[in-house]
Amino acid sequence: MVKFTLQTSDDLIEISVSYLHNSLRELTEAALKLSKGIKQVEVSFVDEPGEHRLVIKIEKDDKLMADVQWYKNWPTKKQNRYKTIIQISYYD
Repeated sequence: MVKFTLQTSDDLIEISVSYLHNSLRELTEAALKLSKGIKQVEVSFVDEPGEHRLVIKIEKDDKLMADVQWYKNWPTKKQNRYKTIIQISYYD
């Protein structure tokens, strides 16, 4: 098991991540998509059988919104229930 740490000025969260899923690649791909103008990206941090998901959105006026969500089980189209662990907003 690997740990992923996300820190803001107010919060620090540590997420357990399975080494069987390539979250680092997803995070890199998400950064590239954002740099090319994509307005929303998601990165999965699998913690079997659950999953943390980082959702980043660029809203109007280039406001950045990010949520870290926890799914007790792997999300499916039928069951998409999650708990928001942290919400971040940033804009100049």
